[in-house]
Amino acid sequence: MNFTETDRLKKDAASRKFGAITGLCFAPIVFLSAISGHAGRGLAAAVFSGALLLAVRGRWELRNRVWFRVVVVSMVVLHLSLVIFIPWPNEFYAGMAIALLPVMALDYAVVYGCIRLLEKVMSVEE
Repeated sequence: MNFTETDRLKKDAASRKFGAITGLCFAPIVFLSAISGHAGRGLAAAVFSGALLLAVRGRWELRNRVWFRVVVVSMVVLHLSLVIFIPWPNEFYAGMAIALLPVMALDYAVVYGCIRLLEKVMSVEE
């Protein structure tokens, strides 16, 4: 086994670990919201959280910068307000998760784009 193959296996293991942790974090959100009668809100929270986590994970090397943390916190607040103030349907069915995938893709693009834009602006100032 050469060096690059070992690195690839480590990255694959890290990706599987991230996926498992993410799934374990989203399951209680959906489950508890379904029990409380807000299944749609819980599913929307899980979809928005997934997009946010993927975008943050994509630029994780910036985690030590203050502006990165400010962007992440502001995006979390924005997502919380969207989940709370938009009237989501209370039904839960499998097609609903598939219907929200384009919303997740758009949300990911917006969050990732904000991070990249601020990265370019902050690198010019340095």
